[in-house]
Order: sequence, then structure tokens, then C-alpha cells
Amino acid sequence: MCRKREYYLKRLSVLIMILFIGFAQPIKVKAAGNVARIGRKNYKSLQTAMDAVKNGQTIKLLKNVTINSFSFGDIDPFILRNTKNRKYTINLNKHKLIAQSKGSSGLLGVLAVKKGTVTIKNGTLKGIITIGKKATLNLSNIKYSGVGLDLNMIQNSGKLTMNKVSGDMRVTGIKGSTSTLTNCKLTHTSNMINGTGTVNIKSGTYTSKAKTNAPLIILDGGSLNIYGGTFTSPNSAIVNTDVTAVTIKGGSFTATNCEVLYLSGNNDKKGKVKISGGTFTTNQKGNPANIKGAAAILSNVDALISGGTFVSTTYLPQIKDHIQNVGTVEMIGHGSLKITGGSISGNSLCPIYIGAAAKNVAIANTGVKLKTNCPDGTLVAGI
Repeated sequence: MCRKREYYLKRLSVLIMILFIGFAQPIKVKAAGNVARIGRKNYKSLQTAMDAVKNGQTIKLLKNVTINSFSFGDIDPFILRNTKNRKYTINLNKHKLIAQSKGSSGLLGVLAVKKGTVTIKNGTLKGIITIGKKATLNLSNIKYSGVGLDLNMIQNSGKLTMNKVSGDMRVTGIKGSTSTLTNCKLTHTSNMINGTGTVNIKSGTYTSKAKTNAPLIILDGGSLNIYGGTFTSPNSAIVNTDVTAVTIKGGSFTATNCEVLYLSGNNDKKGKVKISGGTFTTNQKGNPANIKGAAAILSNVDALISGGTFVSTTYLPQIKDHIQNVGTVEMIGHGSLKITGGSISGNSLCPIYIGAAAKNVAIANTGVKLKTNCPDGTLVAGI
């Protein structure tokens, strides 16, 4: 009898211990229908969480969010709005935030950042984002889903930083905006970066998939600063600017069927160009009568080239007869050109061609490496 009591007492003590351990552990409750969480509080929608978030907090996405975007003709297409001056983070938590268009317009509104500083990281996005003049958007470790002309677009009127962002997308800058790209891996079927404002590209891989003449980067005003990265375009110039301050310090640029750089201004206001590094290679194909083989064309600009390597690997059989006026670097229109360093060579009439309208052209006798495949050894032509 005593042994039986002792047996039951031991069983009871073990059961009590198991129950104690069980209650001591945090209870994980799956909140059905909840989309986001701030701290320990769950929210039924991401918009509700964005309305409630405070400075310094993080909104954590709990599952994929797919929202049917606006129909054609809707006044306000954006499905998420940040209107308060707060600094916070949206951690997509390896989930997707996707907008699907219901209308015939093809545009997908996702997020309007009107004020404050918003950081979005660790997940997938699809749709259009707008950044207000007084707002900042930071994207980190983001993948863009979908391929299309304007399927994914950021319209920036404020400040944008992109770090480790990949996929098919476009950045459109508005006057006064700043866009900075680092370690990105982007493609696009048209202009990947356009508009105006200040654009800084520090590193990454940028590839054009355009089948027509659509420059990878095309800016009308503002400034473009490239410090590094790999840029490739099959059918159009990689950089095409108009009255824009352009500074290139590094990077690898390769274009086929077109020049790498076309930097221009106008008679009233010239573009400012400074190139101190980078490799610019063009390999144009097709009918030689329709191509020029220039790696860089400068028109109505004040330009300083102090470094960099410019190469034309275009095959032009006419160079032996001087039928075409072709230079690996060409200065056309009005403006000034000063070359103090770098290397310029290739299958062209000459490394440097200067148009009749150019003024104040200076090429250093030392520090500049010029090489030509032209039979008569012409290094500078047109002046």
C-alpha cells in the first residue's frame, strides 16, 4: 500500500513539474488575420501599423501582403500612405508587398512617403513609390518583382538611398531630389534613371535590356556623380545628359551599337563634365556608313578629362580612306575641352576629334596616352 502511494506521489510530482515548465515558457499564439506587428502588438493591416508606429520603432510584416491597386481613373492610386513626420522601419521579414492593378492603366500604386524617414528592408516589392520633398526613403536588401516599362518606379522629390536593391525598376528624380545607389543589381527595359536632381552611384551592376534607343541613364539638369559600378547597354548610350553637371571617377562602361557617353548642353547653358577615372568601351556593329564608333561625344559642354580609359573596338573599314570623321572622344558644338590625363585609343580615324565650333581646346603633351590604328597615325583631327 505504501509502495503504491509512493508510486502515485512520484507520478503526481512529475506531472506538476511538467505543468510548471509548460506554463513558464512563453505561449506563442498565431494571430489569424494579422498582417503586421510592432513590439508585441499585432495589426490587421500594414496601413494601421503605419498610422500607429512611433519614432524609432519597427513594423514587422507577418505574411505576404497582396493588394489590388487602383482602377483606371481613381483620384488617389496609392494604397499605403505615410503622412506623419516619423522615423521608423518596415521589416518585410522576407515577405512580399505587392500591388496588383485592376485597371487598364497598367500603373501600380504602393506607397506614398510624404513626410518623415522610412526604411524598408529584407523582402520583395512591386509597384510605384513616391517620395515627398520633405521625406526620406531608405531601401535595403530589397528585390523588385516583375518586369515591365513602368511596373516598378520610384518618383523621388526628396531623398532616396538604395543599398543591395535588385530587380527591374526605374528611379525618376524631381528637381531638388537626391538619389544614392550602392551595391545594387538592377535591370530595366528603358531608362533606369531619369529626370533631374542629384544622382550618386557608388557601386553595383546596372544593365539595360532596351531593344530601342533608350539610354540607361538620361538626366535633364541637376548633377550625376558616378564613383564605380558596372554599366552595360546593348542598343543605346549608357549616359545621356542635357545641361547636367557630370562627374565620373570610376566604373566600367560598355555599350554596343552606340556611344557610351553623350553629354550635352546648349548655347545658353553648357553642361559641366569632369572625368577622372573609369573605362569606357564601345563596340558598334552594323552598316559602317551609319555608325561613328565614338566612345564619348561631348556637345556644348565645358569638359575636363584628367583620367579614364576610352576604347573603341568598332570595326570601321573606311578609316584607311578617311571617309568618316570619327574620334574615340569627340568634341562637337560649342564649349571647351581640356585633357590632362587618361588613355584614348581604338579603331577610329583618331583618338580625339574636335569640331569646328569648339573653343579653348587644350591637350597636355604629357600624361595623356593616345593610340590609333589609322594608317597615317593621326592622333587629333578636326582642328
